[in-house]
Amino acid sequence: MRDRRNILFILIDCLRADVCFDKNRTVKTPVIDSLIKKGTAFTQTVSVASITLPSVGSILTGVYPFLHGLTNFTMINPNCVTLPELLQEAGYNTYAMVSGPLIESRGVSRGFHRYLYRNRNESLFGPWGKELITALQTKQLREPWFLFLHLWELHVPRKVVRAFDSNTYGKNLYERSLASIDYHLGDLMGSLDQDKTIIFLHGDHGENPNYPGPLLRLFLNIFYGDNKKGRGAFKNAFLKLIRRLRSYKSSSGFTLGHGRYLYDFLVRIPLIAVGRGIFPEGRMVNTQTSQVDILPTIIDCLGLSGRIHQRIHGRSLMPLINSDSSIDERPVYLQTGRYQGIRTGRWKYIFNKSNPSASELYDLVSDPQERKNVITDHPEIVKELEEIRCKILSDDLGIHRQVLRLSERERAMVEENLKELGYL
Repeated sequence: MRDRRNILFILIDCLRADVCFDKNRTVKTPVIDSLIKKGTAFTQTVSVASITLPSVGSILTGVYPFLHGLTNFTMINPNCVTLPELLQEAGYNTYAMVSGPLIESRGVSRGFHRYLYRNRNESLFGPWGKELITALQTKQLREPWFLFLHLWELHVPRKVVRAFDSNTYGKNLYERSLASIDYHLGDLMGSLDQDKTIIFLHGDHGENPNYPGPLLRLFLNIFYGDNKKGRGAFKNAFLKLIRRLRSYKSSSGFTLGHGRYLYDFLVRIPLIAVGRGIFPEGRMVNTQTSQVDILPTIIDCLGLSGRIHQRIHGRSLMPLINSDSSIDERPVYLQTGRYQGIRTGRWKYIFNKSNPSASELYDLVSDPQERKNVITDHPEIVKELEEIRCKILSDDLGIHRQVLRLSERERAMVEENLKELGYL
């Protein structure tokens, strides 16, 4: 193993790729910018879904959601090996600090020595964040360690530090929330011995940065803020409206929240890797990659590839970081609810399981905003991508598909958690 370095994996919920990489972005993120300069950035990484659980399942297993099986009311397929299990076998001490829907009863804690869940009011911006910094500064994590850190502050209701709540730091609440996170990431980076730590920064899925609007934001602050106002029938009616709005899509393809669709602003996310001597400084990789590639990349960068003893959908991205080496770009699979997608460097095919005649095809080169469905213009492309979709879905990789459903008690806990988060 390469010096048995510690590994910090930062997963920022709802983090889009464009706010990290686009030249014309208005958000101020000097710490993320410094990580990009210090390491290797994969600019065309695609999430497997536009919601957290399937995405985290694929990050931890290296397989697509239909095989790892993690959903709201099911657990990770026990036949899929997980990243923390592999690292634990290699002598790592594995820790998780998570929030949102990642409660332990979903099976995501498998392979972690310590799995710490915090409620939505415990923030990187408050006492919890200070405790995290102190734990790293005082070396409370036993080395070598792997820390999976899931940050919820960018998710609705977005948290913004007052000092960053102005147009100076971003044109909307989303960007100002990210600027707030970025500032505190500076403290986090300062608490690390970066010569002994490999750092990954990633997003689980994207988001509509203009959601929610001012009126919705007011009510969300009432219902989800630290105060306890907004109880009763009116609150329930309002939350029902919010859920309906999240699934709304206009004729132009505009959608309010994440979770229902597979458009690029919901699935294109950043992946940044920093590690001296491993990930070249200032390297920008523009080849399309997937979340299923993360597990084999981490294992490979540690020199542990021989420890993966089952087939997975992902492949190591280490060959892509060397200027004298390359691997062919390949289509990636993604799914959410009724939709399944195949994305290439040029095309996005979205198959509608409920209504196949309403499936979609977009030319991402000429139409990056995915405004014009050209499915009737390119039947040969649709046929090719449909064959790829069917081939991916038909191959179980030799891993037995097993659905682990929650017990009644666990299901009740999950339902309460999803209600608190505004999903049910």
